[in-house]
Amino acid sequence: MKKQKGSKAAELVFGELLSTRLHALAGISATVTTLRMRRKLNLTLLEWRAVGHLGSYGPLSLKQLAQRTGLDKSYASRTVTALVNKGAIVSERSEEDGRGVVLSLTEHGVKLFHEGMEDAHQRHDHLLSTLPESDREKLLSILGVLTTQAKSMLKEERAISGG
Repeated sequence: MKKQKGSKAAELVFGELLSTRLHALAGISATVTTLRMRRKLNLTLLEWRAVGHLGSYGPLSLKQLAQRTGLDKSYASRTVTALVNKGAIVSERSEEDGRGVVLSLTEHGVKLFHEGMEDAHQRHDHLLSTLPESDREKLLSILGVLTTQAKSMLKEERAISGG
C-alpha cells in the first residue's frame, strides 16, 4: 500500500512503531528465556516468572503473584500448582486472612531462583553488550520514563473505556 504524502499516519510503517518494535523484542526475549529455563531449570516461562517474583518480593498471595506476573488468577493458580508439584513453592494459610494463602519458595525454589537470576543477569548483560555503557544507562532510564507514560495512558484509556 502506498503512503499518503503529508499524512502524519503515513510517516511510519507499522513495523517501525515503537510499540511494534518493543513487542517484537519482548517476544524474542521471552522465547530465549523459555528455551533457556526449560533447558537449564526445567521450568516454563510462567513458572520462571513466578519463581522470580517470589524470590524477589515474596512471600505473596496468589492475587499479588497474578498481578506481578500479569496473569489472570486461573493461569497463576495452574502455574503455582505446577511449582508446588515440583517442590519449588509452598502454599500456606495466611495468618492475616485465614481464607487466603501465602506463597513462598521452598529451599529447592530458592536454589532455582538463584540459578535463574544468574542466567537472567548473563542474558541481560549479553543483550546490552552491543551498546556503549552510556547508551545502556540511557536506555534503561528511557524505558523507565516510557513505562511511567504507558501506565498513565492505560489509566486514561481504562477511564474512557469504563474498565
